[in-house]
Amino acid sequence: MKIKELINDVPVLETERLVLRKFNNNDADDLYEYCKDPEVTKYLIFETYENIETAQDRIDFLQAKYAQEKMLCWAIVEKYSKKVIGSIDLCNICDKDKKAEAGYVLNREYWNRGYMTECLKRVLDYAFNELGLVRVYAKCIISNIASETVMKKSGMSFEGVEKKSVYIKGKYYDVKQYAITDEEYIQIK
Repeated sequence: MKIKELINDVPVLETERLVLRKFNNNDADDLYEYCKDPEVTKYLIFETYENIETAQDRIDFLQAKYAQEKMLCWAIVEKYSKKVIGSIDLCNICDKDKKAEAGYVLNREYWNRGYMTECLKRVLDYAFNELGLVRVYAKCIISNIASETVMKKSGMSFEGVEKKSVYIKGKYYDVKQYAITDEEYIQIK
């Protein structure tokens, strides 16, 4: 069975402190809160949100992709507060090679608390144990040490640097790539 056929819905995933679920229309304020922060969007391909409508447009886009079963993007919800504090996704899913790319963003108020590592570990578990992927990789701009740390703490290994790999906010950046295979995941589990 193809991986994309297994994605018939975005499942709810849980960790000790977090719930990962689809975005819904009630999430626009929380999404806007962290996407309007230039420090949060500094390394991301999209521009810093200027208004709440941009957040609602993103949610509308995601809901259309959910309906087409073409998107694995989760809202990261803190269990205690019920607040959406970020997002994580598996994208560039390749059936032939059984691999995907992980991407994530987190509200600055929640940085340095281990939330994203906790979240990425749960998504890796889903990727390998439910989707049957054999490889998950992630990338970050070289100067994004926090994102690199999340990858390392999640068990990913450094694979190399792609020079001038992404064009963000008017400038080309080199990116570091990390990855983990299904066998490596089993060993660290």
